[in-house]
Amino acid sequence: MTTLTPEFAVSIGYTARDGIRRTRVHTAVSSEDGFLLQVAELTALGVVAPNVLVHVFDLGHDDIDGLIGLNFLSQLNYEIRPVERRILVEHVAPAAG
Repeated sequence: MTTLTPEFAVSIGYTARDGIRRTRVHTAVSSEDGFLLQVAELTALGVVAPNVLVHVFDLGHDDIDGLIGLNFLSQLNYEIRPVERRILVEHVAPAAG
């Protein structure tokens, strides 16, 4: 799931009071208290997605504002090219129902 730090969430106008519910996230080194939040819009990799659910908790790194999760990436075809330091993104039309 896409994750934001509490500081970044505040910088874009959200606080824990806007959260849907409190959560506890278990990482490799600890457990972090946080909350789920629905942001009005998320823009990443040149893609704009409305009404995205994100986890908000402290990632423990001052230079990282968040992580893009599969709940965002699953809407795209993407290719990671680490040697080129590039991520290629292709929009995918929703399947006809």
